[in-house]
Amino acid sequence: MVTKFHVHIVGAGLIGTSIGLKVIESGSSVSMSDTNPDAEGLSRALMGRWSSPDQTPDIVIVSVPPNATARVIESQLDLHPSAIVVETSSTKANVELELRALSVDLSRVVLSHPLSGREVNGPSAARADLFLNRAWLTCPFRESSEQVIGEVESFIRGLGSTVYRMTSQEHDELLASISHLPQILSTAVAGKVGTLGSAASLAGQGLRDLTRLADSDTDLWLEILGANSNQVTKALNSLIKDLEKFCKAINEDDSETIKLFFDKGRSGRALVSGKHGAVARDYAQCQVIIPDQPGALAKVFEICNSQSINIEDLSLEHSPAQETGLLTISINPQQAEILEKSLKESGFIFFFREKR
Repeated sequence: MVTKFHVHIVGAGLIGTSIGLKVIESGSSVSMSDTNPDAEGLSRALMGRWSSPDQTPDIVIVSVPPNATARVIESQLDLHPSAIVVETSSTKANVELELRALSVDLSRVVLSHPLSGREVNGPSAARADLFLNRAWLTCPFRESSEQVIGEVESFIRGLGSTVYRMTSQEHDELLASISHLPQILSTAVAGKVGTLGSAASLAGQGLRDLTRLADSDTDLWLEILGANSNQVTKALNSLIKDLEKFCKAINEDDSETIKLFFDKGRSGRALVSGKHGAVARDYAQCQVIIPDQPGALAKVFEICNSQSINIEDLSLEHSPAQETGLLTISINPQQAEILEKSLKESGFIFFFREKR
């Protein structure tokens, strides 16, 4: 962000505070408001320096729960008649319907959604780099001027994100499949694991990855699923049919259907195997045995750094009472042999490599 401006943020949660941290880092000024004084106070403390709340904002960010979004936008348009108002909720069609019913000035409003949340919420989870290299969806109204849309999308790029435009309806259909459905499945699997008791601790990295989203805020998801119920139930019913067909195939030993199920999964996975919001690409997955001792993991990272090898992704599995862990790192395939040679020279066991 080269241009300096004042941003007022309504909602001191993960997204609102993270936006504030990045704006402050970029040299512009911020003010914050929240109905929860503790959240507002913590958010202010994290950002450190503040401008006067009376300063006229150029941009207002509304980052509140979906059910409150339209009313807050209405109030902010009245309070700041020259400001552009941008919201960041997880659903769009319901917000658009409410705003049209309120007859607000839609020419100054842009609906948007940063695809960069975390399973934990609140200002304590905020970080200035939350939006770096992430996708950020914008859903302009037909009443929105290109100038307003351009200013908002320029602001979003300044936060480090890549902008994608679509309609509110397209947004809700997409999010039902790539965000809301994964949340439901993660929660369902975690709930099933909960019946295992202490035996669940034997699970590996795969289950930990799959159930990570189960830590998400229940109240927030009640609102999201309620606001996007039609699209979510449509996606969920489609998946249920697929699973019923798969279950039948297992019972009938239908190997062709089972194979097709896994092949479709691999094809779908390939579409999301790149960095978030980026073009998918093939990586070499290098697996290394890591001794359970101080400095072992750091040594691997030092070797990667010395060879100018960028780690695109990583996971670490460590079973209970085991003296070693299994580190899997994804790197550029052209650098795999260099890494293998360097690790073995340093005494590490490097025993498996494949392209993904």
